[in-house]
Amino acid sequence: MECVTTMTSKIDKKQLMKLISFMTMADGGIYRRNRSGKLETPYFMMNMLTKNKDYIEFVQEALNHVTTTSLPDVKNPCKNPQMCLRTKHHPYVEAIWERIYIEGYKGLDIHAFKLLDWESLAILYMCDGSLSTYQKDSKEYYHVTLNMKRLSYGDQLFMKKAFKDTFDIEFNINQGKTNGKTYYYLRLRTKDVKTFMNGIRPHVLPSFHYKLLTYDVEQVAPETTILDDDIVCSA
Repeated sequence: MECVTTMTSKIDKKQLMKLISFMTMADGGIYRRNRSGKLETPYFMMNMLTKNKDYIEFVQEALNHVTTTSLPDVKNPCKNPQMCLRTKHHPYVEAIWERIYIEGYKGLDIHAFKLLDWESLAILYMCDGSLSTYQKDSKEYYHVTLNMKRLSYGDQLFMKKAFKDTFDIEFNINQGKTNGKTYYYLRLRTKDVKTFMNGIRPHVLPSFHYKLLTYDVEQVAPETTILDDDIVCSA
C-alpha cells in the first residue's frame, strides 16, 4: 500500500506549520533546556522505537525544509531500541512552542486545527492511537481510541468537536484513573470506524499498519451510555 504524504520539494508554509504542530502535539516535543539544564532557544525533539524508523524519516523530511536535523544516540535506551531526532532552532519551532506550551503544560495548537485534515488525524493516531477488539455474544467488536491522556478535559472536548465538524465522526470522552489521578481519552463511536479507517489509511506509514482494519467493519457494538456532558466512564 502506498502512503500518501504532503512531502514535496516545495512545501507550503501553512502545510509545513501544520505538520510540525501535529507532530509536536503527538509524540514530539519542543524544549528549551539542554541536558545540563541551560536555557536555550526552542528546539524540536522526539524519540521513537527503531521499528518505526519510517515515521522518524517522515518527520525529519518535514523538518529539513526549514532547519537542520540530527539523529543523536539515545542515552539509556529501554528494552526496545529507540531513535532520537533533534533540530536546531527555527522561528517556526519557536512559534509552535509559544502556541502549545503554557506554563509547562503541553496542550493543543488551536491555530493548527484550522488546517485539520486526514493526514493530521493520521499523525495523532499513529503516535497516540490504538485499535482493540473484544468479543460479545460470539461477535467481534472494535474500539478505536486516541490516548492523549495528558490533555485536559477542555482540550479533549475541543478535539471531539473539531473531528465532528471536519469529518462528521463522533468521539466520546472517556475517563480513567491511574495512580489515583484522573485522565481523559477519546473513543470513536463504533459506527464511524469504517469512515475513520478509510480516511486515515492513505497517510498511515507501513510500520503502523497494524493499527488499521483491512476489511469492512460489519459488527456495530452497542453504544456506551454517555454521562455528564459527554464524559464516558470506562470500566
